[in-house]
Amino acid sequence: MGPVFIRQQRAAQGTVPPLQPPEVGDFNVRDLPVSIRGIKLSENQSPIPQDRVFYSFNYYKDVNESINESLNIPFRDINVYRHVLGFEKTYLGGLGSFGLRVPIETVSAVGITPGAAALAGTSTAVGNMQLFLKHIVYRGDVGLVSAGLQVSAPTGPASFANADFLARLNPTWIQPFVGYFFNQGRFYAHGFSSIDVPASDQLPTFLYNDIGFGYVLYQAESPDRFLTLIAPTFEVHINTPLTHRDPFDVEDPFGTPDMVNLTYGVNVGLTDRALLSSAIITPVTGPRPFDFEVAVLLNIYFGGANRLENAPPFARAPGLRYATAPPIIGN
Repeated sequence: MGPVFIRQQRAAQGTVPPLQPPEVGDFNVRDLPVSIRGIKLSENQSPIPQDRVFYSFNYYKDVNESINESLNIPFRDINVYRHVLGFEKTYLGGLGSFGLRVPIETVSAVGITPGAAALAGTSTAVGNMQLFLKHIVYRGDVGLVSAGLQVSAPTGPASFANADFLARLNPTWIQPFVGYFFNQGRFYAHGFSSIDVPASDQLPTFLYNDIGFGYVLYQAESPDRFLTLIAPTFEVHINTPLTHRDPFDVEDPFGTPDMVNLTYGVNVGLTDRALLSSAIITPVTGPRPFDFEVAVLLNIYFGGANRLENAPPFARAPGLRYATAPPIIGN
């Protein structure tokens, strides 16, 4: 998920005064906008078109804590919980796919002044619908390259999770992307590069680069087994704002830092139709967008045994198949 930032704008004086926690009665929700709220295309996504239904859960601990403390934002213990339901369906024998996902978002916070405390608490709402399309543009003996587009439509409430302490700004986001998948024996690498562009120039445009490395530690000889796959994975996620790049600019409530996050996870195959993935994600650059993240994903595959016609040999060899290759877990 893109970062959820709450910010307090400076007062309208000719000089920029130090930001102070609001006193009782002078706190205004317009001072706390959210910079971005969309789902990255790479989250629980494979560059390979697949037939599946899926569920994702993400928990973000202490969102934006360091920036909020440095700017005296009157909130602490901001935690985000997100459930995502979705599906993906292939076409043209697996050469492309289209899909949809809908998040259910919860945000909780503690106000440290009476005015902020009156607006804090926990809020939950159905978020923005995400529509995506991907298509293979190159296939070789060891992998493939795909490309596509994701659109995040403002179908959710104006504020993230409909929280009273977050400002109401929710435009459409358009995210073109390129994905790649390479496999050599039991080792595989996959990733995405995408640009996330908002319909409003008040918000930052993001460049996302996500790459994962995995190894098939165990694969059952028969797909009839209950436990069919164990594949540890390591991922690097680089989130670069192309605009609004200063998170400490008090004149820019949507200033956003560069972020690098590391994902440590494992994929477990359950029969030949399901894949359960779990991971811990930690930021390694500052200011930290969150303390840590927990992710749990479930993908259930449907369709024929080989859902990409004329797949290269590696897709059917011991190790991985196109139809059920693990996704990027994301951050």
